[in-house]
Amino acid sequence: MNHFSRLHSWMPCLVLRSALWRGLCAALLCVLGMAPAVAAVADYIVAQSEFEDSTARMAWAEVQQQATTPFSGALARGYGKAPVWVKLRIDPSRGGASPDDMLYLRIRPGYLDELVLYDPLQQPSRVGPIGDRYPLSAQAAHSTRFTFRLPAGTVPRDVWVRLETTSTRMARFEVLDEQGLAISNGVLDMAGSFYLGLLGLFALWGGIQLALRPEPLMLCFVAHQATALVFGSNMLGYTKLLLEERLGPHLLDVLTSAAGIVASSVAVAFAYFLMKEISEARWRNRIIAGVLSVFVLLLVLLAFGRVMEALQGNMGLILVVPTVLLIMALVSRPSVDASENGKLPKQWVVGYFVLTLVFTLAAAVPSLGLIEAPELSLYVVLLYSLSSGVLMITMLLYRAHLQLKYQQAQAAKAWANAQQAEQERSHRLDREKLLAMLGHELKTPLATLRMLLSNQTIPSPLSQRMDASVQEMAGVVDRIVQTGRLDHQAIAVNEQRCSLHALLVRALRELPDQRRVVVEPQTEHQDEIETDPELLTVVLRNLLDNALKYSPNDAQVSVRYALFGTPRRWQVEVSNPPGRAGWPDAEHLFDKYYRSPKAAYRAGSGLGLYIVQALAQMMDTRIVYAPDAGFVRFIVRAGMDEAQKNSV
Repeated sequence: MNHFSRLHSWMPCLVLRSALWRGLCAALLCVLGMAPAVAAVADYIVAQSEFEDSTARMAWAEVQQQATTPFSGALARGYGKAPVWVKLRIDPSRGGASPDDMLYLRIRPGYLDELVLYDPLQQPSRVGPIGDRYPLSAQAAHSTRFTFRLPAGTVPRDVWVRLETTSTRMARFEVLDEQGLAISNGVLDMAGSFYLGLLGLFALWGGIQLALRPEPLMLCFVAHQATALVFGSNMLGYTKLLLEERLGPHLLDVLTSAAGIVASSVAVAFAYFLMKEISEARWRNRIIAGVLSVFVLLLVLLAFGRVMEALQGNMGLILVVPTVLLIMALVSRPSVDASENGKLPKQWVVGYFVLTLVFTLAAAVPSLGLIEAPELSLYVVLLYSLSSGVLMITMLLYRAHLQLKYQQAQAAKAWANAQQAEQERSHRLDREKLLAMLGHELKTPLATLRMLLSNQTIPSPLSQRMDASVQEMAGVVDRIVQTGRLDHQAIAVNEQRCSLHALLVRALRELPDQRRVVVEPQTEHQDEIETDPELLTVVLRNLLDNALKYSPNDAQVSVRYALFGTPRRWQVEVSNPPGRAGWPDAEHLFDKYYRSPKAAYRAGSGLGLYIVQALAQMMDTRIVYAPDAGFVRFIVRAGMDEAQKNSV
């Protein structure tokens, strides 16, 4: 990670993002929650109180005799099966309404199941019911929010609303005149359109990114935005306005509940893949799998009609799970440096969970009835969906930025490696040309020296010693040239039918002391094999040369060969007693440039057996070092499986 990235610390990141979120929240809350105040409309309610009917059987007359509990802002009674009676004191003089004017009681949010109005000035006094279980035509005004019509009257009076719902019993009550209702509804519709437009834009962006580069994290983001869009549309009443005739109120009600549960579960799945950016951990996977299984259980409860239990369980998980996720993110240890693989740093992931926890608590606590709910609480669930989307898209954008930097670094590294490989290839070509030129140029003077050594005036013992030295020099040059060709992969295998005995004779032709080599064929009939004769000749020559060099001067080198049924199955064995250099080191025998310390008395390059092994692999044969009690033994095998090789 560069110096600028190292300046990212915990507090500056959190403070900056917190400021951004606060600004966004303030703007949205002002539009959504404070719309009536912004529009300067008058609310005719001067006092409100509530009473919970635990028996669920009380009539209006009985409820009027009960003591009620005052509340301000929005009603927040959490989840419960008992109906709640809300007493509203209306004063027509507060907004200057005349006795003949009509007022409108508006109740939010749009997921309340059943609302019934009891107004002493109306005949009959019972009006309704309305709610998300009932069609929009049951309402007094054409609106996506629940609305009752009631006369203004001349004096203050009390009206009652009976609220019964399987969702959280949180509601905001307002009494407005016709003009105020129209203005306030317009502002709320504008804010709702803005909210759904943002979610739709997020989902569209995510869909494009998912199509370009499919991955689980982006899939979770798109699924979360889609379910949040469905939930928000249902909660704001727009889905009911458009699809009520086709789907019916009951199915839309179930769809709203299911969308809320699915959105929560997808947010947890997103958190799971986000924490995988830090490290992999089985214990963490098990915990998240358990949480997701609980969401599945909630959907099953919803399918069996246990709506309240499902929604209450969902809200409970929303309250608890973010804390668990934050703790898991804090204790997770990064497996690798985030800057090295384009993944999110741990402090960003932890910051995401901190802010998610803040928004979750703000949404869940009022819904569960744990604290008094101001008017803004009505839209905290929607704000939670929007803030989650903003947090997710921020994380994804920053992650995309890191991955782009990582890909650029990898591309630069790949370009540098390609340049280096090209340079090395060029150097290898130059070395191969140089070695080939040296091999060609040195062979001529070495051949001349051997001709001169045949002069009768030179003593025979001296001539033989000098001839052996010249041959060793020629062998070293030849092996260096062969190694250069191997390193550059300039050798091609050309298989053909050939005589194995003839190849052995050819390999022995230029070796000193070839009289010490005894060839013992074990094939009674023909000795034709299928291989590359040139490469096999080099292999055999190197093995025989090593056997002659490192065995006693008067010892015999034994060569045995055999064919097994077909020309592709054959074996050659070269063995000799150990000489002054001793037994080879089996561990380093085929290493490039390796020579035993005891073999320093002979000229060599340490390349002979390395060349033998490399050429054997190219010909799809195998070279085996298989010493016995008294002999150094190498075996070249072709076309036999392990069982056949072990039986030979």
